[in-house]
Amino acid sequence: MVFLIFLIPIALLFAAIYWHDVNNEEQIQAYFQEEKCEYVYRYHARFKALCEDKVLVINDYFSLDFESNVEIQYKDIKTVDKKDKILNITSEKKTLELYFETQEQMQTFQTKLTQRVQ
Repeated sequence: MVFLIFLIPIALLFAAIYWHDVNNEEQIQAYFQEEKCEYVYRYHARFKALCEDKVLVINDYFSLDFESNVEIQYKDIKTVDKKDKILNITSEKKTLELYFETQEQMQTFQTKLTQRVQ
C-alpha cells in the first residue's frame, strides 16, 4: 500500500512530461508547416529542416522558444561537409553541426541541401 502511495505521483509526473513532449512536437510541426519546411528530422531533442530559403533548427527543450531557433540562409552557406552521421554547415557567421540518427537521413538531407544551395 505504501508502495502505491509513492508510485502514483511518479506515474502522474511521467504522464505529464509525456503529454508536454507530445504538445511540443505538435507546435513544432505546425511551425514547420507555416515556414513551408521539408525533410524534417529529429534527433536528440533537435528538429532540423530545409525551408524555402534557409536551414532551420529548433531545440525541443522543456519549454519551447521559437525566437532562439538557429537559421542559416542558403545564400550564406559556404561549405557542407559530412563525417559519419554529422553534417557540418559553415556560413559567413556561424558553423552548425547537425546530427542524424541514420546515415541515410544525413545523406538525403545533404543532397537536398546541396540542390538548394546551388
